[in-house]
Amino acid sequence: MIRVYTVLDLTQVIRASRIAAEKRADMTDYVSGVVLDCRQKGSYAQPNRNISLDAQPEKIFAVRGITGLVTFTDSGDVEEIYTLTVTPIPNKAPAICAEIPTRQWHTLLALSDDAITCQVRPNHIAREYAKWTPKEEDASAARRYLRELELLFYEN
Repeated sequence: MIRVYTVLDLTQVIRASRIAAEKRADMTDYVSGVVLDCRQKGSYAQPNRNISLDAQPEKIFAVRGITGLVTFTDSGDVEEIYTLTVTPIPNKAPAICAEIPTRQWHTLLALSDDAITCQVRPNHIAREYAKWTPKEEDASAARRYLRELELLFYEN
């Protein structure tokens, strides 16, 4: 049977993210490994990496809005930044898809409201969260750190 994701699915995940305290929501199909992820500006997800030894790379596709992808070194330094979107941006060449290798530290942030990505995680993955970043529960520190990450996209 073919599983399709519809505009109704997008509408549901957008609504859920708009009312969620953490300003994000997802719709996960654990069988296929497909995740529709919606984030609002100001949402923070602690940088993490996939530590499953047999895992395939995680693929992230832009669906709507603008999402920032930040990768980090093992010591926590920013390695690279990417803008993911299907919307043209003047004088920039944003990506529409990114493939995250296993054990690569990374995080996503919403650079616009209703920033939706479709993430494909081919098999169950174990995540490790970066100890050099604020935990999501530490709202004040998380806001400060998120602001630092957001500024990376406006300086370039």
